Amino acid sequence: MAAEQPKRARSAARAAAAPPMSPRALGAQEAFGRALGPGLAPGLAPGLAGKGGDEGTDIEEALALTGYGAFNVALLLSGVLSALSHQGNTAMLSYLLPAAECDLGLTPATKGVLAATPYAGMLCSALTWGFLSDTVGRRRLLVTLYLLDGAVNLASSLTQAFWLLLLLRFVGGFM
Repeated sequence: MAAEQPKRARSAARAAAAPPMSPRALGAQEAFGRALGPGLAPGLAPGLAGKGGDEGTDIEEALALTGYGAFNVALLLSGVLSALSHQGNTAMLSYLLPAAECDLGLTPATKGVLAATPYAGMLCSALTWGFLSDTVGRRRLLVTLYLLDGAVNLASSLTQAFWLLLLLRFVGGFM
């Protein structure tokens, strides 16, 4: 209990130093705190303990208080576009392989290697991009990598050599 006091004092000092919240944001914060309960989110809605925080608030009320607007639509649209980009990057090879088999002289083994290469790139880069997104920032990293991924995919669609296609598919998976 004695170790809790300095922690509570620090969080109270931080809350006092924070800029004041708008009434709408404060209402949403309190609604989410009531929805989660006082034990699950101790710092989310300060002042709820002893004010009937045990009765809870349903998630619909909390979402109604936060609102829904242009930001949510833009976030949904960017998520859908990024998911389509990744699906196209990994699934387009199944449409490309029959044509590439004749042009590049692919055997079943080389077709398998070419199909697995983007996944190998993904496996090699998962920890790196997770660390960099935490340190550099997700938005900056995502925008940069999507632009680079588009350039790599364009270059891989124009290549006529198997080894270059293999390298560009790995780099595309790496990003």
